[in-house]
Amino acid sequence: MTKEIQRTTLKARRNQLSKQERIAHSLAITTQLMMLPMWEIARVVHCYCSFGSEVATERVIARAFEDGKRVVVPITSPNSKELLYTEIFPTTRFIPDSFGIPTPEYDSANLLHPPLILTLQDCIIIPLLGFDEQCYRLGYGKGYYDRFLADVLERIPNIPTIGFAFECQHEERVIIEPHDIPLSMILTEKRVISRFHHR
Repeated sequence: MTKEIQRTTLKARRNQLSKQERIAHSLAITTQLMMLPMWEIARVVHCYCSFGSEVATERVIARAFEDGKRVVVPITSPNSKELLYTEIFPTTRFIPDSFGIPTPEYDSANLLHPPLILTLQDCIIIPLLGFDEQCYRLGYGKGYYDRFLADVLERIPNIPTIGFAFECQHEERVIIEPHDIPLSMILTEKRVISRFHHR
């Protein structure tokens, strides 16, 4: 099996969830996150803006604001192989980008470099198509998060990296390459899978 076949299979599996199931499961995953000590201590949360059949993150972002945390979100740029980043606020307006991803209105003066504002006590939440028990993630194939994680982890080696996924996205083993970096943990609607407390 190739990575592309695995991606297609896992995306189809996720898409089979009903809207009601995705809403309920996303709420359960958000609840799992709020119970983690790392959420309590984080001052800055890097969080993706969900779209399509991904685990919804609107409640995570809203709760971060309620808890007085700063929120940084990634922006995909059609002309770049790198993600852009900006801080958002409760008043930030969003418009869909060319992929349909909710994107905050921004200008170049608002862009940030996350490794320079994130610290060891903060956390990074990222999407995925598939995961395994070793906390390896199968991404969308663009390499955006591979490059991002390599950059951040070089500067902050032990910052918590958290993957959001539905249980149906679990694979016995996702196909990995030498540059792939396992996450600290995966949260699903049923469990927390930690790379550091694997049983």
